[in-house]
Amino acid sequence: MKKNNKKLKQTQKENMHLNSELNQLKKTLELRVKEQVEELDRRHKFMAQQSRLASMGEMLSSIAHQWRQPLNRINSNVSVLKSVVRRDMIEPEILTEQTEQIEQNTKYMSDTIEDFANFFHPDKIKTKFSLQTAIKKALELINQRTNNVKFKINSTKNIELFSFEKEYIQVLLIILNNAIDNFTLQEIKEPKIDIIIKEQDDNVILYISDNGGGIDERVIEYIFDPYYTTKFAKEGTGLGLYMAKMIIENSMLGELLVNNQNVGACFEVITPLGGKNV
Repeated sequence: MKKNNKKLKQTQKENMHLNSELNQLKKTLELRVKEQVEELDRRHKFMAQQSRLASMGEMLSSIAHQWRQPLNRINSNVSVLKSVVRRDMIEPEILTEQTEQIEQNTKYMSDTIEDFANFFHPDKIKTKFSLQTAIKKALELINQRTNNVKFKINSTKNIELFSFEKEYIQVLLIILNNAIDNFTLQEIKEPKIDIIIKEQDDNVILYISDNGGGIDERVIEYIFDPYYTTKFAKEGTGLGLYMAKMIIENSMLGELLVNNQNVGACFEVITPLGGKNV
């Protein structure tokens, strides 16, 4: 009997020790999981910031393009004014005409800055917006890059989304800029981008396809990975398409897909019409 009691106590002691070790292991694992989650969160925020900075760089480049023409016009206006002053031929009509043109061009430049500033203003409030208008805004932001690109937009009716308009426009800019970069690198003679809008159940699907030759099948499954840079995006950060996917799938609860069709790539941007909460 004493022997059995002693054995029982020994077993209980071993069990207590084992439970203590298991509890310690549990705490250690919980701590490691917490640290890993925090690290992943830090990396995600860092990549989001990197992507935002890259987008801002693209925007600044677009501003430079947008301003070139009005600056040339203003310079021409100033030259005319200098000329009439030197010749002592100042006429009210000439002064009025030239100053009005300068005012128009400076207003255009000011509006451009305001558009870009509004685009990067952080708003996380869902609003109802027209999909066609969002596409138009995206094309206006990069219009200096699209002079030789033929666009075809196919939509049977005006579709409205209840979501994050500026984030949606950012996704469009990422996809369109990738296509335009590819046109340049592949030296496509007659670049084309087709945009098709379709409603399906409670979702709207935006198809963006190009004739840039498509994406190498060996790498197409990796193009949404962070820091993965395709050949046609070699000058970028490798974060654009990753962030586009995060915006659509995490923020808007949709889906972003890509496949090769005919002579180019086709991106599918699938988003709920507006019923889901983030």
